[in-house]
Amino acid sequence: MLKRALEPTQIQRRFVTEIDLETITGRSRRTWQKDRLFGRGAPFYRVGGSIYYDLSETLAWMKSQPGGTR
Repeated sequence: MLKRALEPTQIQRRFVTEIDLETITGRSRRTWQKDRLFGRGAPFYRVGGSIYYDLSETLAWMKSQPGGTR
């Protein structure tokens, strides 16, 4: 019998808003918005009219930036 590599219940992603990121990272909400506008920010997801960031992707993106905080 073959098993699936990942069961849907094993995949856990935490999506956060810019307001959440401001609290978690200390970067202002406006900075997140500007980065997104100019295409230089962390990956984001648009759902309807709202913007969400995968927290683990965003933290990894921050670590990859010069100085680790941009």
